[in-house]
Amino acid sequence: MTSTTATTTNASAAAAAVSTMDETNSNSNSSDTTLQPSNVGTTTSTTTNNGSSRNNALLLVSQNARIHWTKTLLEEWQVDKEFVLTALKHSLTLPDKSDFERKLPQSLRFDKDVVLAFCQRDDFYDLYKSRHLFVPGCLTNDKDVMLAYCQKIPRSLQECSEELCDSEEIVHAAISSSVKGGGGLELQYASLRLQEDLDTVIQACQSNGSALAFCPPGKTRDVLVHDRDFMLNTVLANPGGGPMWKLLAPSLKEDDEELLLMALRHGLLLRDVPNEYRTSLEFLIRAVQVNPSLYLELPKNWRTNEELSIQAILSPTSTPEIHIHAIQQCPHLQQNRNVILQIAKQGSLEYLQELVESSTTTTSNNNNNNHHNNNNNNTSFPYSDDLEVMKLIIQRDIKFLSHASRRLQRMPEIILVSITPASAWNTLKVVPWSIQRRHPEIPTRAVQVSLYRNLRYLPSHIPDDLWRRNRDLGVAWIRRGGRILNRNVILQIAKQGSLDDLQELVESSITTTTSNNNNNHDNNNTNFPYSDDLEVMTLIIQRDSKFLSHASIRLQHMPEIILVSITPASAWNTLKVVPWSIQRRHPEIPTRAVQVSLYRNLRYLPSHIPDDLWTHNRDLCVAWIRRGGQILDSIEQRLQLGDRLLALEVAKYNWSEFNRVSEDLLQDRDFIVQALEQNGRILRFAHESITRDVNVQIAAVAYHPVQATSGGSGGSGAAGMASTTTTTDSGSLAYTFRGICNLSELQEHVQMKLDLHSSFVLDFLRGIAISPHPNVAPNLRSQLIMLDRGVETSQAFRELIANYLGVPTGRHLKLLRMAFGTLLLEHESTTTTIRNTTIGVNSQAAERPENEAAVAAAAAARERQRQLQHQRQHPRGLLDLAMAAAGVVNHHHHHNIDENENDDHPPRRRRREPGHGYHEYRRRQRMIRAATAAGAAAAGGHRPDRRRPDRRLFLILDHHNNGLLPDEMMMEDRDLEMELLENLSLHSSL
Repeated sequence: MTSTTATTTNASAAAAAVSTMDETNSNSNSSDTTLQPSNVGTTTSTTTNNGSSRNNALLLVSQNARIHWTKTLLEEWQVDKEFVLTALKHSLTLPDKSDFERKLPQSLRFDKDVVLAFCQRDDFYDLYKSRHLFVPGCLTNDKDVMLAYCQKIPRSLQECSEELCDSEEIVHAAISSSVKGGGGLELQYASLRLQEDLDTVIQACQSNGSALAFCPPGKTRDVLVHDRDFMLNTVLANPGGGPMWKLLAPSLKEDDEELLLMALRHGLLLRDVPNEYRTSLEFLIRAVQVNPSLYLELPKNWRTNEELSIQAILSPTSTPEIHIHAIQQCPHLQQNRNVILQIAKQGSLEYLQELVESSTTTTSNNNNNNHHNNNNNNTSFPYSDDLEVMKLIIQRDIKFLSHASRRLQRMPEIILVSITPASAWNTLKVVPWSIQRRHPEIPTRAVQVSLYRNLRYLPSHIPDDLWRRNRDLGVAWIRRGGRILNRNVILQIAKQGSLDDLQELVESSITTTTSNNNNNHDNNNTNFPYSDDLEVMTLIIQRDSKFLSHASIRLQHMPEIILVSITPASAWNTLKVVPWSIQRRHPEIPTRAVQVSLYRNLRYLPSHIPDDLWTHNRDLCVAWIRRGGQILDSIEQRLQLGDRLLALEVAKYNWSEFNRVSEDLLQDRDFIVQALEQNGRILRFAHESITRDVNVQIAAVAYHPVQATSGGSGGSGAAGMASTTTTTDSGSLAYTFRGICNLSELQEHVQMKLDLHSSFVLDFLRGIAISPHPNVAPNLRSQLIMLDRGVETSQAFRELIANYLGVPTGRHLKLLRMAFGTLLLEHESTTTTIRNTTIGVNSQAAERPENEAAVAAAAAARERQRQLQHQRQHPRGLLDLAMAAAGVVNHHHHHNIDENENDDHPPRRRRREPGHGYHEYRRRQRMIRAATAAGAAAAGGHRPDRRRPDRRLFLILDHHNNGLLPDEMMMEDRDLEMELLENLSLHSSL
């Protein structure tokens, strides 16, 4: 937050400085122009350069004056007031005193603006102490300067003139300052009028209770010393206000013990207390509780009092000096548990050690050699088995652990507090493994705090099973940079652990071990122990490729490691450091980089891949082409050599550069047909002799991508028309066939071929169909004598007739249907674009009389388009044509489209009623039987056969009639098509 504010302030100051300098420069330029009209250009250029450099210097000073003051600024700028003020107001740091204030002339050091800029800095208090920034004598009578000083340095009030010392604003600023304990004592430098002012005195006492002493005797003091609440909560309660108890009114001094204890708490001496209180044990105990330092002021006969000594020691503000004096006066207090606890918490370590060791001194035999002659008793520390006492003592120093009882030495609470950096190893050596297993926090703590020089010895004192079962112990060991003990643990973390734990594991293992405090020789550079393990590093690098730098040099050159380190974000950087010799031996590395690299980095990859690799490795070229990369010179060489598979990849993924394929391939009709299956747009690059082939053109249209157009109006007016006509889409169907053929003629040819197929299949073959069974009645035979020679002969004749007429079948029929669909979609797109453009040019043009013909033509075109769309959505199947030939209308398909459709919305499907499916199915069967019987009678004049039809044929016919079976699937198998056509009239029971 501070840096942001400073930056904003610096930027504002720099902007203000720039604007000021611009005005100054403009004024100087205008004056120079007036005086020297012949040197207009030179003067303007010089002034502009000087102004620019000055503004840059001001900006640098505002950012960091300490760095740029002597290194960047010219000497004349170092004594420039603008630069000085910029440094003081905006720079967080100032130059040294020798480079800043001491070089300033007296006019700047005593300048009011400069002095105020110093005072307004946040670090002015520290600058005042370190640089001795006292108030200049010439400004002690300046109210603004002295007010700024008194707010930051209260003692500056004594340097003010007499007039300013009588100013309430300045005096209040000094006495209410919160700097270093407040400035209430500055009341002594105020005028006599303000020293007697009630509000001023109260404000001073709120900062420092002793300020009441500088209120002269009189009415104001009398009012204050008779106010018990003010004296208790304001004067006596503030630091240093205790001695003001002596100023209290006599009536408050006599019986008010609360005021006296408050005064003793904050500095009142015990000798100033009335004698009746100094001789009262109860009062002295309460006094020592609130201020234990009073114990040292007590007479000797009172210091030997056990209760007073105990209260002095147990006070929260007690000091080691009081502890020593109290126990010296009452030695038996060494056996007091509360006293020992307090000394263990706040006493000095030396005196605590003295107390413990004095209690464990071995008692020698007495001088009388009585019956206890041989019983030398080791008197142990009386609280050696006290958990609370020993825990506090051992926290102060680990060496006190030896004074604890054997029971406490095995307790985890005591063991944990006894583990310190220096003692962790020695403590862990004596802790049984059974205790470590029950309390794994003990070895964990030892690992966390042990010295580095002792860390390597700890595993031998920790059970092996604890490393496997306790995760916190392993994490603590890893964080200290310990050597990884178990490879399986690392593999498990690399597979299933979090990425943060894995990163911490690796990085902590490679941290350089710093020297210990004794500067021993065991500074070790510990590397990751499994940096040369292929399995471990493969798993780790798979998690994050940045771990590649922690692998060994040998692994960094292995293809397995390089491949797993290649990610979308790291592909470019990884490929830059892989030597070309490795890429040549393992081309899958650059191939992988091309396949996964980010698109924004793709263009940089070829410069890091050897050129000969592009020429000799097809997989690399294919990967580059599939990512949409431009055809490189090396790839073009392969294309010129006639690489058919690579050329097909170019046709599919980068058709716009298909012209770089070799001329031999562009003249190969079979290859062009294969390429057209990838993208019909490449027809533009084929040889002229091939583009004139109608079948090739049909294949190009069939496989040409159709671009969808927006349904919006495309704008209004001339702007909307310009947006649709100014540019030509190079990928559109019209652009592809420009100069090759007329799309309208091609569409007519396709329509004619499809009509020929429909007539041949639905009209001709239905009329000449014969039974495949021998010895049938004459009325079931074909009426054409030449075709009545059996099934095989009839089949051969039909094929000859179809070939002679050029009836499309199989794949050719599929291409025709695909091409027709593409042409329809292109026509719809063009019509929509033209209609939107016409509406956008002028919405009122349709109302003019001269445009009535155009409007009628457009309406007719829309009507034809609607009918085409309806035919595509409701195709007339084989059964529909048969029923139409018999004069039966299929109302399920041929409903009144004018009632259900409009120009903008497709027809809605009829909602099915409950049970409608079964009844509709029965009705359709009856209609089919009647239609096929009538068609057969009209064609051959015979009665239809009643034999059961083929179930599979019925399903195919029904699905095709309902639009469930695509035309491609219907006509792809020629044998199935011929079988269907031969049996269409025969199976009249359908």
